[in-house]
Amino acid sequence: MFRSKILGLVVVLSMALLVACAAPAAAPAAEEAEAPMADSSAEDAEVEQVLIGGFDVGPGGDPQGVLYNNGAGNVWFVKMFTPLIIMDSTFSNHTSEAALAVSWEPNGDATVWTFNLREGVKWHDGEDFTASDLKWTAEFVSAPMAAVTHFGISQPNQIVGWTEYNDGEADEIAGIRVVDDLTLEIELSISNPRFYDSVRGFYALPEHAIDFEPTEIFSADWWFTNPVGTGPFKFDSYEKDQFMTLAPNQLNCDGVPELDQFIDRDVLLEPAAELALLSA
Repeated sequence: MFRSKILGLVVVLSMALLVACAAPAAAPAAEEAEAPMADSSAEDAEVEQVLIGGFDVGPGGDPQGVLYNNGAGNVWFVKMFTPLIIMDSTFSNHTSEAALAVSWEPNGDATVWTFNLREGVKWHDGEDFTASDLKWTAEFVSAPMAAVTHFGISQPNQIVGWTEYNDGEADEIAGIRVVDDLTLEIELSISNPRFYDSVRGFYALPEHAIDFEPTEIFSADWWFTNPVGTGPFKFDSYEKDQFMTLAPNQLNCDGVPELDQFIDRDVLLEPAAELALLSA
């Protein structure tokens, strides 16, 4: 049996109040499911590291978030899914650490960008991640009538062939090319020396595991029943309007995380979030 060491996490509230939802605000109603907790009966047992929080939005988390449909959510999404490029902890520099790309470079006039991808990345179900997954993702979320609020790549109309594809006039995005399994090339219609900044919200999705159409992206149950990503944590459980739990990804190419469990609690009311902080 395990006893839990619960760590708090501070989140930003809509009225600029910083609150950490480190524990449930009150005893749940009889019909309300409880977020899994480790048994604390054996004092000399191994300590299980569990982080409970409200991530990205306040006063609590947003476990109902769906990729390509949320303005916020990246703190939570990046645990399960991986962007092509990521920002460092200061949000002032771009880094390849924990990202899908290990390096990127433009051609002479910055109209063609080459992204060299991390070797050994696997999806949570054991399938290999390749550059083809990125091209497929770009076309999946850019399909005509796709149920998304953004495309993961800012200013996607700079990409050769994107507008034609989005309008239903082409079968693929011509400017996104798979050179080989670990190399992706993106051609632009104009010079953009900072295009790398445009792909930090571009998360890969698994073609082999997606069982819904682009028009169903927002409504699909997949996100809450069996999502498959490449991030350091994988889906474990979900209770609507209450919580989502993640477990360590044993296939993570950067090593298995030391944290045993992530729990994103959905605390709807600000007073409840404050009480959760005080009771932590």
